[in-house]
Amino acid sequence: MIGLPKVEILEGPPGITFTIKEEQVVPVRAKCPGKVPGGKLMVTAASITEPAEVRVTVRLKFKTLDGERQRADSAILMLQP
Repeated sequence: MIGLPKVEILEGPPGITFTIKEEQVVPVRAKCPGKVPGGKLMVTAASITEPAEVRVTVRLKFKTLDGERQRADSAILMLQP
């Protein structure tokens, strides 16, 4: 991976934002024993007035030495005021 990935919201309620926080991470899939430069996906919900259960779909775009890669995933978020 070259640099931090970019994140796009494909489906979700207004007021939800996703960002990538640059941080040292342990790449579980690569079974790496130590931390490497990377990032964590952070979600922020603004102005929640009542509890809600919402589905969000995001796409991550990675730049690699072989070109751009993409990955999309969905999750159900439980929002609380």
